[in-house]
Amino acid sequence: MTNLEYIIDFSVHYAKQLIEAGTNIERVNYNIARILNAYNLEDVSMHLLSTFISLSARDNEGNYCQRQIKIEQSLDLDLEKMKNLNRLSHIIAKEKCEPIKLKEMLHEVEDKKYPIWVTLIAYFITVLCIGRMFNGGIPELLIIEVNTFIIYGLGLLSNKIKLNKMISSFISMFVVVSIALLSTRIGFTTNHYSIIIVNSLFLFPGIPLVNAARNILCGNEMNGVIELLKILLNVLIICAGIGLAFYFFDKGLPTLEESIVDRDPRDFFSSLELIILSFFASLGLGVVFNINLKDILFAGLGGAIIRAVYILFQIIVPYTLAYTIMSSFIAALYSEIIAIIKKEPSTLYLYPSIIPIIPGGLFYYSSLGIIWQNSILFNEYAPELLLALSGISAGFVLCSSFVYYIRKFKFKAIFEPKKKIVINKK
Repeated sequence: MTNLEYIIDFSVHYAKQLIEAGTNIERVNYNIARILNAYNLEDVSMHLLSTFISLSARDNEGNYCQRQIKIEQSLDLDLEKMKNLNRLSHIIAKEKCEPIKLKEMLHEVEDKKYPIWVTLIAYFITVLCIGRMFNGGIPELLIIEVNTFIIYGLGLLSNKIKLNKMISSFISMFVVVSIALLSTRIGFTTNHYSIIIVNSLFLFPGIPLVNAARNILCGNEMNGVIELLKILLNVLIICAGIGLAFYFFDKGLPTLEESIVDRDPRDFFSSLELIILSFFASLGLGVVFNINLKDILFAGLGGAIIRAVYILFQIIVPYTLAYTIMSSFIAALYSEIIAIIKKEPSTLYLYPSIIPIIPGGLFYYSSLGIIWQNSILFNEYAPELLLALSGISAGFVLCSSFVYYIRKFKFKAIFEPKKKIVINKK
């Protein structure tokens, strides 16, 4: 193989691992451009989707190389691996390593994960906190914990037997919703809706949904549309599991209107509880997302700060679009500031921090409107869901643009290399 072939072959596999670890498209493009600039490649063309990569380039001698690769994106984020892969791009760009050694360097990237028992504890702490956010009492929290164990176990089993993830999601959702409904039917719990909302958050693609909307607003329309279609299909499968469980066990149970208990953002003690719960929920998700211990405190702190900001803006500007834009802007800004201080990717701190503002309840209620063919319920919550997602995405885009121009002004030499590479994005 020629040096050009080694570089291009490494680059497509490197991009594949970045996406599978949970890296957004902008960061992948940026890292690949950094690496290819280091080797002075020309006529670079890169078509990057969440399921497919095509990369081609020429070297100074006129040699041409093209590589394509398919991607099987995992639903599990691995932010520690993402961090290590990001560091690798800096090392390669700085040292201009020998092309023949690039693939070996990629294989040597550490992929340390927490033991299963640590991840389980983190799951239990996270769902306990989120359950309280949705006003779950002790009985509801116990059922939530049991369902979490079931979802985790079914996930491990489906991976072992190579079961399709959508079928696995359908089975998991049917089982946990059935348990929630039966627990209310026998009188053990009083609010099965809070149980279902919390447990469904681990199956509903909340972060991919936000990223899809963000891609569309950032100019990566093709990626955004493809992701939205995948998410829609996944949601329909999950809704089918919920609908089947309600069909069998939803006779004579409390209505949705009787079960919803909204928290007043002006209630000091309720808001303080939410901030504390958000800290531990984001901390637990930091473990679930495989964040290193030395960075995990920043994940929890981000969750607490964003929850406090979210509550404050709810009081000051009581419009969904307004307070979600402001909250997501602060979340992204917090992540960028910590990333600059720690010299790590901002995504490492962003994903756990935004958990408190992901509209899981609105998503669930809108789904029920579809399942029950209840136009009143759907018309009440679906527009709010759309506004919330638009606000979160818009906040990210505004912050990304703000930080980009600050960096460009402060570090012009870094962000404007002598030899520019133009990447064709879809």
